[in-house]
Amino acid sequence: MKYKITLDKMGGEYCVSTLPRETIDYWSGKDEGDLKVHLTADSIPNVPKKHNLHPFYEQDSLIHTCGVELSPYNRLTVSNVETDEEVFECNLDEDWIKDNGWILNDQPDLDYATGVIHTVSVEKGYWEYESFTTEQPFEHKKIEFFMYAIDGLYVIHYMKYEGIELEHIEGTTVGKDFNVWFDCTGEPLIS
Repeated sequence: MKYKITLDKMGGEYCVSTLPRETIDYWSGKDEGDLKVHLTADSIPNVPKKHNLHPFYEQDSLIHTCGVELSPYNRLTVSNVETDEEVFECNLDEDWIKDNGWILNDQPDLDYATGVIHTVSVEKGYWEYESFTTEQPFEHKKIEFFMYAIDGLYVIHYMKYEGIELEHIEGTTVGKDFNVWFDCTGEPLIS
């Protein structure tokens, strides 16, 4: 039988990158709205070249993924491709998902001169993954989830079923919000 997995409701495009602390200090002293406009539209005048962060999706030296968050508000649906019948559905906060989950990233090693920028284009919609074929009846506990841990969120990057990697192939989303924040360690940078 041939199956496909669809994840839905809320997710987005997540980018995480290291930055010089000097750039973080520069933008931390500005209005957050200006930073968002700069990251998405590059229409803030007189930004020094060394502090230019546009476009946001290129600030991805640590993580760049498009996916759905583990959340009680998000769903996983498995359908039979040949009959279009739904064979399994659940919310994305169930214990079996956590038990079958793998974190892909490590925490970056930061020093006083380095910090991290997080950006997310928050989107609502659905994400469809590659179809797969199995001789045996579908078993939901055979799905493995490979996720990025991003500041307390867990975002599904891809899945596997019986060892077959399932990448995101299509979907439809609508942009709902754009968020940005910085993480720093140690004392403020003194120049």
